[in-house]
Amino acid sequence: MDLDDFATGLRAVLAESSDSGDAASITPNSNLSADLGIDSLMKIEVLCSVEKQMGVHIPEELAFQIETFADLITIARKHHDSPGAVESEALFANLDANLDDLVNDNWFFRITRCLASFMTYFIARVYFRLKVVKRDEIPDAESFIIAGNHGSLIDFPMVFAALPRRVTCNVAAPAAKDFFFENKCIAFMLQAAYRAFPLERYGNFIESLRVCASIIKMGKPVILFPEGGRSSDGNLMVFKPGIAMLSFELGVPILPVYIDGANKALPKGAWAPRPRKVTITFGPPLDPKDYAEFKGKKSNYEIYQMIITEIRDRVLALKEQYDSEK
Repeated sequence: MDLDDFATGLRAVLAESSDSGDAASITPNSNLSADLGIDSLMKIEVLCSVEKQMGVHIPEELAFQIETFADLITIARKHHDSPGAVESEALFANLDANLDDLVNDNWFFRITRCLASFMTYFIARVYFRLKVVKRDEIPDAESFIIAGNHGSLIDFPMVFAALPRRVTCNVAAPAAKDFFFENKCIAFMLQAAYRAFPLERYGNFIESLRVCASIIKMGKPVILFPEGGRSSDGNLMVFKPGIAMLSFELGVPILPVYIDGANKALPKGAWAPRPRKVTITFGPPLDPKDYAEFKGKKSNYEIYQMIITEIRDRVLALKEQYDSEK
C-alpha cells in the first residue's frame, strides 16, 4: 500500500513516539500497542503531536478506537479540518462534579457500607490475621490514590480493612467492568459494600480515567491497582501510567502499598479463600509537586512514566523490605 503525503506525515509523527523510531518499518497493519509499544496514554501524546505538527485535531475519546496505523490514517482524515486542541491536562478540565448516581451515596448504601466495613474488618483480622505496617504513612489529605501490587481478588478488601475509618467511609473502588459488572447481582453487592464503580480496561480507557478524576475531585480516595490485572506468580508486573496521569494533573498524592499473603489465601483461578496471614505495608506517599519542575522540559507522558516508575520502585522496595524481615 502506497502512502500519500498525509499518511507519510502521520507515519513520521508515529515513529517519533514509538519504540522503533524507524518510520520505514511502520506499515498500515502495524499495531500501535503490540508492534510500536504505544499504550493508551501514549496515544494521547501522539494525538497532541498530530495536532501540533499537522494541524489535525482528533478528539481524545476516539483514541481507544485507534489500534493500527491504518486506523490512525482513517480517523485523522475524517478530522482533518476539525477545530480544537487536545492536551493531556485538558482531559480533566470539565468534569461532572456530581456522581451520586454512579457511586450511589444514598441512605440505603450508607447503611450497607457501614455493615460491610465492620464485616470486612472482622474477617480480615480473624480469618486472615491481617497485620498492618506503617499505617502512619497514610496522608491526611482528603483525596489521594492508593496504589499497590495485585495478585488476588481479596486485595481490595484487605487494603480497605487496613485503612482508618476516616478513609473507609469515603473510599471508592474502581472495579473491572468486564469482570465484575457483567453480572448485575455481583455489581449490586460491590456497590452496596464498597462504593464500587465500573472501570473500562479495554475500551474507552480515557473516559474511565475521567470518571476516576471526577470521583477524586469529589474528595474521595481511590484504590487502584496499576498492573491492570492479577499477577499469577506474585512478582510485580509493569505498572500502567494511568494513575500517574491522575496524580500529576489533579495534584493528589499516591500512597504505595505492598500486599503480602493475599495471593496465597485466594490465588488467581481459585474461588474459595483459605485462612492465610495477610500483611499490608504502606510506604511514604509520592507528592506530584516534586515533578512540577519537569513541566515543559519533558512531554507529559514522560513525566507520567517517571512517576509510575517511582511508584513501582517504592512498592518493590516495600516487598523487598518485608521479605528480608520474614
